[in-house]
Amino acid sequence: MESLGPHRKTSWEKLAGFTTGKKFFDEAEPELCIKFLLVPSLNNFTGIRAKLENCSNSWMGEFIELGGLNCLLKVMKRLGGRDQMRFSGAVEQLECIGSLKAVLNSPTGLSAMVQNKQLTRGLAEGMTEFVF
Repeated sequence: MESLGPHRKTSWEKLAGFTTGKKFFDEAEPELCIKFLLVPSLNNFTGIRAKLENCSNSWMGEFIELGGLNCLLKVMKRLGGRDQMRFSGAVEQLECIGSLKAVLNSPTGLSAMVQNKQLTRGLAEGMTEFVF
């Protein structure tokens, strides 16, 4: 394939040839991480959780601004409504909660949660869906 000159690959173009995992998410943009949250899987949650635990404040701010925290809450609620008799389903729930915890452990994430009543309500509603 002939090079078309300098071209910055988009997140979706970077995805071609990669498998999801921690190393992939280390370089992923917030927008791409949010898209992967919409496809719940253990690999996605594990990689995104690790990214959220180690990202910069500006990356976290962009993640939240693009709806990442809201998306996490919706996914958490959806996972809680599933039949969790499968071991893998329970582990997905734990990884999703771990991702949410990583956001709330950051000053940016905690501030966003405290300042937005809808997010706080979403957290409360999502937690009631889980079967412990």
